Amino acid sequence: DEQGAEVEAHYRECIERREPVEYEEDLVFDDRETHWWTKIAPVVIDGTVEYIVGSTREITERKEREARIETLKERLELAVEGANLGIWDWDMRTDDVEFNETWATMLGYTPEELDSCFEVWEQRVHPDDLDDVKKALSRHVEEQSPHYDVEHRLRTATDDWKWIRTVGKVAERGGEEPVRAVGIHIDIDDRRRREQELKRSQRRLDQTQTV
Repeated sequence: DEQGAEVEAHYRECIERREPVEYEEDLVFDDRETHWWTKIAPVVIDGTVEYIVGSTREITERKEREARIETLKERLELAVEGANLGIWDWDMRTDDVEFNETWATMLGYTPEELDSCFEVWEQRVHPDDLDDVKKALSRHVEEQSPHYDVEHRLRTATDDWKWIRTVGKVAERGGEEPVRAVGIHIDIDDRRRREQELKRSQRRLDQTQTV
């Protein structure tokens, strides 16, 4: 009865508005739930709706696929959050870039403090690292490497420098031209600082042994 009332409401809307109406509904056949899409349209003769015509098609597979994608998306979001990964999504035609919240907070910002553009990243790369970073990016864009993977320093909100590993990939091309690239930022600052301290300790040890 409830579902019948919903269908009747769609038909009455079609009659009253004299416009096509689209809706989805769930139907059970042989103990199996199926999903359907329906579009109905009024046939108006002499100012009166005389008929309603329509078409219906089953969209069960599409709805199940959408549900799987949503589940995978939720799992990915949980994994990204748990791993503390910064995410970037770069429109290479317009240079617009979407950053997730972790990308911003990793550098001491809130997302609202950063513009959604390529320069937000480029202007924060350490001058000594910028040339190597651009070369690595160019190699990948020109399909000379399977991924864009480089370690570099970024300026934080407090004007300090933090070591970041950037891993990305061109995800879409229009012919031979790159259209979209996506990737992650990984905070490797502690690791790089430990490595630098280890090198300094090794140098001091070597000097002591030489003396």
